[in-house]
Amino acid sequence: MEANTQPPAAGSSLDVSPPTPPESSAPQSPVPSTSTTAPAAAAAAPATPLSPQATQTQQTPATPITTPTTVPSNPPNGSSKDTISLNNVITYLTTENAEPTNIVGYLRSVASKDVGETILASLLAGGQDPLDILNPVQNTLGYLFILSARVSFNDAPPLQTAQIEQFCINFDEVQARLAPERVTMLAKGLLRLAEASNAPQLAILPLRYLTTRYPPTPSHLTTLHPIFVRACNIAGRPIQALPILNNPIIAIDTSISDLTAFDNVQYHYEGALSLLDLEKWELAEEFLEICVTSPIHSTPLPVQVEALKKLTLVQLIAYGKTRSLPKYTHPNLGRAFKNSPYSGITKSYPQVPILEGASDKDVKAVQADGNLDLVREANVRITRWKLKELTGTYACLTLGEVAEMVKAEQEVVRELVHRMVEEGALDAAIDEQGTITFADELAKSAALSSKEAVQKVLKDAEVQGQLLEQLDKELSRNKDFLMKALKGRDEGLGVEDMELYNAGSKGQWDDNAF
Repeated sequence: MEANTQPPAAGSSLDVSPPTPPESSAPQSPVPSTSTTAPAAAAAAPATPLSPQATQTQQTPATPITTPTTVPSNPPNGSSKDTISLNNVITYLTTENAEPTNIVGYLRSVASKDVGETILASLLAGGQDPLDILNPVQNTLGYLFILSARVSFNDAPPLQTAQIEQFCINFDEVQARLAPERVTMLAKGLLRLAEASNAPQLAILPLRYLTTRYPPTPSHLTTLHPIFVRACNIAGRPIQALPILNNPIIAIDTSISDLTAFDNVQYHYEGALSLLDLEKWELAEEFLEICVTSPIHSTPLPVQVEALKKLTLVQLIAYGKTRSLPKYTHPNLGRAFKNSPYSGITKSYPQVPILEGASDKDVKAVQADGNLDLVREANVRITRWKLKELTGTYACLTLGEVAEMVKAEQEVVRELVHRMVEEGALDAAIDEQGTITFADELAKSAALSSKEAVQKVLKDAEVQGQLLEQLDKELSRNKDFLMKALKGRDEGLGVEDMELYNAGSKGQWDDNAF
């Protein structure tokens, strides 16, 4: 799939009614205030509704006036001590040289008020956009709280795409990690707003910046990962998620991301969907298996059951057969799978195509799950797996014999053999007479006759001899081993010794462990 990696134009908007961008940015200075109460601010600058018919609002330019250098404990105009305004918030953020930990505490106290989020999502009393005053680097926390509130309300003042991207590209990561819940809120709001605007692709670029810049390392899982990958899937651009999906997740830090077990499941499920679209079968299998086997609840989640269905089909595509699930998989998942149509329709593969002779009910169930494309891909590969099975039985066959056995045309077989040889999936050759010769590992080992092959065998034997010699020396230093050896020589090997040597192999092999 061809991906459009160009960012949206600076003038585009995530709102269905594109707002008029401000003519100029206001300086980093306190904002005028005619009133310190939220209702007055709201009356001065009513929010623009999210609708295609929304009209653009005219903003009156702010007239600088003197403002206090600190947030007053008792706002003027006789308002209550608990009443707070966006003007006071901006004054605090732009004039107080407070520590980031104090700033995040203050902003959380504002957001916790009954109308705190509404205040953060509004414009200033004079109609000015507070984001035009704050610097996304120096005022990361203030910008984050206001931006995350704005994208969470349908009737909030519209945002310019440039405002969003400016923050996501430039925010201070250390400051942002002090408020992980707001980073998650911002990401969810961006995706929601883009979907509401019928333009989910607009959320990809800012979410990609957030997902790559916020974690301490690319291997840290955060709440941003499943949101970003879901945005790519909804927009039909899974290729843009691939750089993130190629990073193995090996670290989780709940102090910098309000992660839950479901985030892990959701990320690997959404990631698997992207990888399936890109036909990255083996990596998709890995993601689906992590989704299926992740412990999350006393009973499996529906998404885990769906992941197991897809995992079964992907294994048939990648290997021609299913693989046993790890032992730590929730037992109810296996029961749920056996009660689904997938258990029966995949049992005879590749001898019988999936869904061949299936009931209409089973076909509709697979279609409802969105798995018909996977079924088709698995059925296309039937000839491949039948051909692969022949290598374990025959040393050579003619094209006609193979075509008859796999039920395909001779030219189809010829092209398939060449393709599988190029991919490294088959070790075979076709001569001019159309005879296919299969080579397995045993035949190749028996045919070793070259000087290089003989030297390799001798070298391997020499290395093994050195290892055995070293092992012998280690055992000879073991006093307990020597005492037992001497006792065994005088008395013969007893029952206890037999049990000792047999203990390692008795009942330990489990065919289902692999």
